[in-house]
Amino acid sequence: MGKKLCIIAAAILGIAPVAAAADAAFGGWDDSAECIDPWYAGTGAQILLPGSGLKLDKPYAQSLFAGMQLSDAWAVEFSGLCAPNATMRGVGGSSAVWGAGTRALWYFGGDLIGYERFAPCLSFGAEAYGARRFGFAGGKRAAGGPSAGIMFYWHLDDSWSLRAGARMSFLCGSRVETVACAGIGLAYSWGGRNDDLKND
Repeated sequence: MGKKLCIIAAAILGIAPVAAAADAAFGGWDDSAECIDPWYAGTGAQILLPGSGLKLDKPYAQSLFAGMQLSDAWAVEFSGLCAPNATMRGVGGSSAVWGAGTRALWYFGGDLIGYERFAPCLSFGAEAYGARRFGFAGGKRAAGGPSAGIMFYWHLDDSWSLRAGARMSFLCGSRVETVACAGIGLAYSWGGRNDDLKND
């Protein structure tokens, strides 16, 4: 992917979820949606797999995420992660690797297979990664770009959900061209404007 195209894609995919969240927060919420608990947050465990032939030792990361359900089919999410003891082979020394991202989630197919608790979704957004000791982009210590992935939710009840997924980020102008991230997590959701549906 060319650097200019990469930057344009990252800008569009990164700004769109933020704009959607702002629109929902200031009056654009889909009040007809069936979702009862539109806000959610959680934590998870991730593993980072950089591309370009580079390897990370101890690539295990802790992640935090928060989001809002805009409708039955769409949500927006913001996340951060940290791998505190990662070591890039060939560079030496350990350094905390951090990541941050924003994405839109599109839910599909759960009702088609007859399981309401199961909710697969695709994600599209932008991601940035960085490290204190070794750079992701030549002399720079951070790089970002567009990302895409897939995720699977299993709703334990009305508030708690398990999830697992993976996504790929394409870093613009970086010596590390891609970073894959896979992991599992636990999410808790709570009520917003549709709380009154619980009393129906």
